[in-house]
Amino acid sequence: QKHRPDLLITDYHMPGLSGLELCQKLKQDVSTAHIRAIMLTARGYHLEPHDTEKSGILRMISKPFSPRHLLTAVNEVLEEKLAA
Repeated sequence: QKHRPDLLITDYHMPGLSGLELCQKLKQDVSTAHIRAIMLTARGYHLEPHDTEKSGILRMISKPFSPRHLLTAVNEVLEEKLAA
């Protein structure tokens, strides 16, 4: 809450709460609702569109992924924010 990044990169599977739950909590708080997210997931894992829309997740990237692919997704998401 102290730092408010423009973008969050999170894994779906985390200890304590899932990346989806984290993104949903951020989206519900007015001070963090603007944060966009990229979700890293196990191969073949899928979230429903209504889950990603409600949580600010703009990209889903399956593991394994290349750093170049992640960097491309980060740049696209940040460019979309600038265009909005």
